[in-house]
Amino acid sequence: MTAVELRTMLTEATGRELPADLTYRFATPRELAAHLETGAESSAPSPHSVESLYVDACLDGRGREFMNVLTQLARFRPAFDNPLDLDHAPRPVRLARGDGGPHLILLPAIVGFAGAQQFTRFASGFASHDVSVLPEPGFRPGELLPADLDVAVESLAMAAVRLANGQPFVVGGYSSGAFVAHEVVHRLEKRGHAADGLVLLDVYLPQAAAAIPGYEQGVLDGLVARRDLIMGAGDEWPTAMARYWDYFWDWKPAQTSTPTLLVRATEPISAEAAAHDWRSDWEFDCDVVDVPGNHFTFMEDHAAQTSRVVREWLMRKDRT
Repeated sequence: MTAVELRTMLTEATGRELPADLTYRFATPRELAAHLETGAESSAPSPHSVESLYVDACLDGRGREFMNVLTQLARFRPAFDNPLDLDHAPRPVRLARGDGGPHLILLPAIVGFAGAQQFTRFASGFASHDVSVLPEPGFRPGELLPADLDVAVESLAMAAVRLANGQPFVVGGYSSGAFVAHEVVHRLEKRGHAADGLVLLDVYLPQAAAAIPGYEQGVLDGLVARRDLIMGAGDEWPTAMARYWDYFWDWKPAQTSTPTLLVRATEPISAEAAAHDWRSDWEFDCDVVDVPGNHFTFMEDHAAQTSRVVREWLMRKDRT
Protein backbone atom coordinates (compact mmCIF):
# COMPACT_ATOMS: atom_id res chain seq x y z
CA MET A 1 0.00 0.00 0.00
CA THR A 2 1.35 3.42 -0.93
CA ALA A 3 1.26 6.41 1.41
CA VAL A 4 -1.35 8.07 -0.81
CA GLU A 5 -3.56 4.97 -0.67
CA LEU A 6 -3.17 4.85 3.11
CA ARG A 7 -4.21 8.50 3.42
CA THR A 8 -7.26 7.85 1.24
CA MET A 9 -8.24 4.85 3.36
CA LEU A 10 -7.82 6.84 6.59
CA THR A 11 -9.87 9.71 5.17
CA GLU A 12 -12.70 7.31 4.39
CA ALA A 13 -12.43 5.61 7.78
CA THR A 14 -12.35 8.81 9.84
CA GLY A 15 -14.61 10.97 7.69
CA ARG A 16 -12.05 13.77 7.91
CA GLU A 17 -9.93 15.47 5.29
CA LEU A 18 -6.33 14.71 6.22
CA PRO A 19 -3.21 16.69 5.27
CA ALA A 20 -1.30 15.56 2.20
CA ASP A 21 1.85 14.80 4.17
CA LEU A 22 0.20 13.19 7.21
CA THR A 23 1.47 9.67 6.56
CA TYR A 24 5.05 10.95 6.24
CA ARG A 25 5.13 12.68 9.62
CA PHE A 26 5.31 9.54 11.76
CA ALA A 27 7.89 6.79 11.95
CA THR A 28 5.45 3.96 12.72
CA PRO A 29 1.75 3.15 12.12
CA ARG A 30 1.28 3.12 15.90
CA GLU A 31 2.42 6.74 16.18
CA LEU A 32 0.12 7.73 13.32
CA ALA A 33 -2.84 5.96 14.93
CA ALA A 34 -2.17 7.64 18.27
CA HIS A 35 -2.10 11.02 16.56
CA LEU A 36 -5.40 10.38 14.79
CA GLU A 37 -7.02 9.39 18.07
CA THR A 38 -6.36 12.88 19.41
CA GLY A 39 -8.54 14.35 16.67
CA ALA A 40 -5.90 17.00 16.09
CA GLU A 41 -6.30 17.13 12.32
CA SER A 42 -8.78 19.64 11.02
CA SER A 43 -11.58 18.88 8.60
CA ALA A 44 -11.69 20.16 5.04
CA PRO A 45 -9.95 23.51 4.54
CA SER A 46 -12.09 26.62 4.67
CA PRO A 47 -13.26 27.80 1.24
CA HIS A 48 -11.61 31.10 2.19
CA SER A 49 -8.24 29.64 3.17
CA VAL A 50 -5.20 30.70 1.19
CA GLU A 51 -4.82 27.26 -0.38
CA SER A 52 -8.50 27.18 -1.37
CA LEU A 53 -8.31 30.66 -2.89
CA TYR A 54 -5.23 29.65 -4.86
CA VAL A 55 -6.87 26.52 -6.26
CA ASP A 56 -10.00 28.52 -7.14
CA ALA A 57 -7.83 31.08 -8.94
CA CYS A 58 -6.19 28.29 -10.95
CA LEU A 59 -9.61 26.89 -11.85
CA ASP A 60 -10.61 30.35 -13.07
CA GLY A 61 -7.46 30.67 -15.18
CA ARG A 62 -6.04 33.31 -12.82
CA GLY A 63 -3.35 31.23 -11.14
CA ARG A 64 -0.47 33.38 -12.34
CA GLU A 65 -2.28 36.54 -11.22
CA PHE A 66 -2.81 35.06 -7.75
CA MET A 67 0.86 34.09 -7.60
CA ASN A 68 1.61 37.82 -7.39
CA VAL A 69 -0.64 38.01 -4.33
CA LEU A 70 1.12 35.02 -2.76
CA THR A 71 4.51 36.64 -3.36
CA GLN A 72 3.40 39.67 -1.38
CA LEU A 73 1.92 37.53 1.42
CA ALA A 74 5.13 35.52 1.69
CA ARG A 75 7.01 38.67 2.67
CA PHE A 76 5.02 38.79 5.90
CA ARG A 77 5.88 35.25 6.97
CA PRO A 78 8.47 34.71 9.72
CA ALA A 79 11.83 33.52 8.42
CA PHE A 80 14.98 31.92 9.80
CA ASP A 81 18.44 33.13 8.82
CA ASN A 82 20.70 30.61 10.54
CA PRO A 83 21.04 27.33 8.62
CA LEU A 84 22.95 25.87 11.58
CA ASP A 85 19.80 26.01 13.71
CA LEU A 86 18.57 22.42 13.69
CA ASP A 87 15.12 23.57 14.84
CA HIS A 88 14.59 24.69 11.26
CA ALA A 89 16.47 21.89 9.51
CA PRO A 90 14.68 20.00 6.73
CA ARG A 91 13.08 16.80 7.99
CA PRO A 92 13.99 13.86 5.74
CA VAL A 93 11.44 11.22 4.81
CA ARG A 94 12.75 7.71 4.06
CA LEU A 95 10.84 6.03 1.22
CA ALA A 96 13.03 2.98 0.54
CA ARG A 97 15.90 1.06 2.13
CA GLY A 98 18.64 -0.92 0.45
CA ASP A 99 22.40 -1.27 0.28
CA GLY A 100 22.89 -1.90 -3.44
CA GLY A 101 24.07 1.56 -4.43
CA PRO A 102 24.33 5.21 -3.44
CA HIS A 103 21.72 6.85 -1.24
CA LEU A 104 19.30 8.73 -3.51
CA ILE A 105 18.31 12.04 -1.87
CA LEU A 106 15.38 13.73 -3.61
CA LEU A 107 14.19 17.34 -3.62
CA PRO A 108 10.49 17.87 -4.41
CA ALA A 109 9.13 20.36 -6.91
CA ILE A 110 8.61 23.77 -5.29
CA VAL A 111 5.48 24.45 -7.36
CA GLY A 112 2.59 22.97 -5.43
CA PHE A 113 3.07 21.26 -2.08
CA ALA A 114 6.74 20.27 -1.77
CA GLY A 115 6.43 16.89 -0.13
CA ALA A 116 7.42 13.25 -0.32
CA GLN A 117 4.11 12.35 -1.98
CA GLN A 118 5.67 13.43 -5.29
CA PHE A 119 8.02 10.42 -5.19
CA THR A 120 6.00 7.55 -3.73
CA ARG A 121 5.56 5.59 -6.96
CA PHE A 122 9.04 6.44 -8.20
CA ALA A 123 10.69 5.28 -4.97
CA SER A 124 8.91 1.92 -5.04
CA GLY A 125 11.28 0.91 -7.85
CA PHE A 126 14.38 1.24 -5.65
CA ALA A 127 14.40 -1.84 -3.46
CA SER A 128 18.20 -1.95 -3.74
CA HIS A 129 18.85 1.68 -2.71
CA ASP A 130 18.21 3.96 0.21
CA VAL A 131 15.81 6.63 -1.06
CA SER A 132 14.97 9.71 1.00
CA VAL A 133 13.16 12.96 0.35
CA LEU A 134 14.39 16.28 1.73
CA PRO A 135 11.41 18.64 1.57
CA GLU A 136 12.37 22.29 1.25
CA PRO A 137 11.71 24.17 4.52
CA GLY A 138 8.70 26.44 4.85
CA PHE A 139 5.93 24.39 3.23
CA ARG A 140 4.46 22.74 6.34
CA PRO A 141 2.46 24.14 9.25
CA GLY A 142 4.78 25.58 11.88
CA GLU A 143 7.79 25.82 9.57
CA LEU A 144 9.56 29.11 8.94
CA LEU A 145 10.67 30.17 5.50
CA PRO A 146 14.40 30.55 4.83
CA ALA A 147 15.36 34.22 4.81
CA ASP A 148 16.93 33.91 1.36
CA LEU A 149 18.06 31.37 -1.20
CA ASP A 150 21.51 31.03 0.37
CA VAL A 151 19.99 30.03 3.71
CA ALA A 152 17.68 27.53 2.00
CA VAL A 153 20.49 25.88 0.03
CA GLU A 154 22.85 25.78 3.00
CA SER A 155 20.19 24.21 5.20
CA LEU A 156 19.44 21.54 2.60
CA ALA A 157 23.11 20.89 1.82
CA MET A 158 23.88 20.29 5.48
CA ALA A 159 20.84 18.05 5.81
CA ALA A 160 21.98 16.01 2.80
CA VAL A 161 25.41 15.48 4.34
CA ARG A 162 23.88 14.36 7.63
CA LEU A 163 21.52 12.04 5.79
CA ALA A 164 24.29 10.47 3.69
CA ASN A 165 26.27 9.84 6.88
CA GLY A 166 29.59 9.42 5.09
CA GLN A 167 28.24 7.04 2.45
CA PRO A 168 27.99 7.64 -1.33
CA PHE A 169 24.95 9.68 -2.30
CA VAL A 170 23.20 11.10 -5.36
CA VAL A 171 20.96 14.17 -5.30
CA GLY A 172 17.88 14.38 -7.51
CA GLY A 173 15.18 16.93 -8.10
CA TYR A 174 11.79 16.76 -9.76
CA SER A 175 10.73 19.66 -11.99
CA SER A 176 11.47 22.92 -10.13
CA GLY A 177 13.00 20.84 -7.34
CA ALA A 178 15.86 20.23 -9.77
CA PHE A 179 16.87 23.90 -9.34
CA VAL A 180 17.31 23.28 -5.64
CA ALA A 181 19.05 19.94 -6.19
CA HIS A 182 21.56 21.55 -8.55
CA GLU A 183 22.33 24.31 -6.05
CA VAL A 184 22.86 21.77 -3.27
CA VAL A 185 25.20 19.68 -5.46
CA HIS A 186 27.12 22.76 -6.61
CA ARG A 187 27.65 23.93 -3.04
CA LEU A 188 28.80 20.54 -1.79
CA GLU A 189 31.12 20.12 -4.77
CA LYS A 190 32.84 23.43 -3.97
CA ARG A 191 33.42 22.17 -0.43
CA GLY A 192 35.02 18.95 -1.54
CA HIS A 193 32.00 16.90 -0.50
CA ALA A 194 30.81 16.06 -4.00
CA ALA A 195 27.75 13.96 -4.65
CA ASP A 196 28.16 10.86 -6.82
CA GLY A 197 25.58 12.20 -9.23
CA LEU A 198 22.81 14.70 -9.97
CA VAL A 199 19.46 13.57 -11.39
CA LEU A 200 17.25 16.19 -13.07
CA LEU A 201 13.70 14.96 -13.54
CA ASP A 202 12.06 16.94 -16.39
CA VAL A 203 13.46 20.33 -15.40
CA TYR A 204 12.50 23.65 -17.02
CA LEU A 205 14.19 26.90 -16.05
CA PRO A 206 11.55 29.46 -14.95
CA GLN A 207 11.88 31.93 -17.78
CA ALA A 208 12.26 29.17 -20.36
CA ALA A 209 9.04 27.59 -19.10
CA ALA A 210 7.24 30.94 -19.24
CA ALA A 211 8.27 31.30 -22.89
CA ILE A 212 6.58 28.03 -23.93
CA PRO A 213 2.95 28.79 -24.87
CA GLY A 214 0.59 26.66 -22.81
CA TYR A 215 3.26 25.24 -20.51
CA GLU A 216 2.50 27.20 -17.33
CA GLN A 217 -1.24 26.70 -17.72
CA GLY A 218 -0.66 23.01 -18.33
CA VAL A 219 1.25 22.76 -15.05
CA LEU A 220 -1.47 24.64 -13.16
CA ASP A 221 -4.15 22.43 -14.71
CA GLY A 222 -2.16 19.37 -13.66
CA LEU A 223 -1.83 20.62 -10.09
CA VAL A 224 -5.53 21.39 -9.83
CA ALA A 225 -6.42 17.96 -11.23
CA ARG A 226 -4.36 16.48 -8.37
CA ARG A 227 -5.58 18.85 -5.68
CA ASP A 228 -6.96 16.00 -3.55
CA LEU A 229 -3.33 15.05 -2.86
CA ILE A 230 -2.46 18.45 -1.41
CA MET A 231 -5.60 20.14 -0.08
CA GLY A 232 -5.63 20.23 3.69
CA ALA A 233 -1.85 20.60 3.93
CA GLY A 234 -2.24 24.14 5.29
CA ASP A 235 -1.89 27.72 4.15
CA GLU A 236 1.90 27.67 4.31
CA TRP A 237 2.59 25.88 1.05
CA PRO A 238 1.13 28.46 -1.39
CA THR A 239 3.21 31.29 0.08
CA ALA A 240 6.29 29.05 0.32
CA MET A 241 5.84 28.15 -3.33
CA ALA A 242 5.71 31.83 -4.24
CA ARG A 243 8.80 32.63 -2.16
CA TYR A 244 10.92 29.88 -3.72
CA TRP A 245 9.71 30.74 -7.22
CA ASP A 246 10.73 34.34 -6.58
CA TYR A 247 14.18 33.12 -5.47
CA PHE A 248 14.68 31.21 -8.70
CA TRP A 249 13.01 33.44 -11.29
CA ASP A 250 16.30 34.91 -12.55
CA TRP A 251 18.39 31.88 -11.60
CA LYS A 252 21.04 30.48 -13.91
CA PRO A 253 22.77 27.19 -13.02
CA ALA A 254 26.53 27.13 -12.61
CA GLN A 255 28.52 24.37 -14.26
CA THR A 256 29.52 21.45 -12.08
CA SER A 257 31.74 18.42 -12.60
CA THR A 258 29.23 16.10 -10.92
CA PRO A 259 27.90 13.44 -13.33
CA THR A 260 24.40 14.51 -14.35
CA LEU A 261 21.37 12.73 -15.77
CA LEU A 262 18.45 14.56 -17.39
CA VAL A 263 15.26 12.49 -17.56
CA ARG A 264 12.78 13.94 -20.06
CA ALA A 265 9.07 13.26 -20.46
CA THR A 266 8.11 12.53 -24.07
CA GLU A 267 4.54 13.84 -24.03
CA PRO A 268 3.68 17.58 -23.94
CA ILE A 269 1.96 19.08 -20.91
CA SER A 270 -0.78 20.64 -23.07
CA ALA A 271 -2.02 20.73 -26.64
CA GLU A 272 -0.87 24.33 -26.98
CA ALA A 273 2.65 23.48 -25.81
CA ALA A 274 2.79 20.58 -28.28
CA ALA A 275 2.99 23.01 -31.20
CA HIS A 276 6.23 24.51 -29.89
CA ASP A 277 9.72 23.46 -28.75
CA TRP A 278 8.56 22.19 -25.37
CA ARG A 279 11.10 19.49 -24.43
CA SER A 280 13.10 19.72 -21.21
CA ASP A 281 16.71 20.76 -21.76
CA TRP A 282 19.90 21.44 -19.81
CA GLU A 283 22.62 23.83 -20.90
CA PHE A 284 25.57 21.71 -19.72
CA ASP A 285 26.80 18.31 -20.87
CA CYS A 286 24.84 15.49 -19.31
CA ASP A 287 23.37 12.09 -20.04
CA VAL A 288 19.82 12.33 -21.40
CA VAL A 289 17.15 9.63 -21.24
CA ASP A 290 13.59 9.95 -22.55
CA VAL A 291 10.71 8.21 -20.79
CA PRO A 292 7.00 7.87 -21.54
CA GLY A 293 4.46 10.26 -20.05
CA ASN A 294 4.05 13.98 -19.59
CA HIS A 295 5.46 16.24 -16.88
CA PHE A 296 3.18 14.60 -14.31
CA THR A 297 2.48 11.09 -15.54
CA PHE A 298 6.13 10.09 -16.04
CA MET A 299 6.32 10.11 -12.22
CA GLU A 300 2.91 8.47 -11.81
CA ASP A 301 1.61 6.01 -14.41
CA HIS A 302 5.10 5.51 -15.85
CA ALA A 303 7.04 5.77 -12.59
CA ALA A 304 8.32 2.19 -12.84
CA GLN A 305 10.08 2.91 -16.13
CA THR A 306 11.38 6.25 -14.87
CA SER A 307 12.88 4.64 -11.78
CA ARG A 308 14.37 1.87 -13.92
CA VAL A 309 16.31 4.27 -16.15
CA VAL A 310 17.60 6.14 -13.10
CA ARG A 311 18.68 2.87 -11.44
CA GLU A 312 20.48 1.80 -14.59
CA TRP A 313 22.27 5.14 -14.82
CA LEU A 314 23.38 4.92 -11.19
CA MET A 315 25.06 1.60 -11.95
CA ARG A 316 26.93 2.87 -15.00
CA LYS A 317 30.65 3.61 -14.80
CA ASP A 318 30.69 6.04 -17.75
CA ARG A 319 28.28 8.68 -16.44
CA THR A 320 28.77 12.14 -17.97
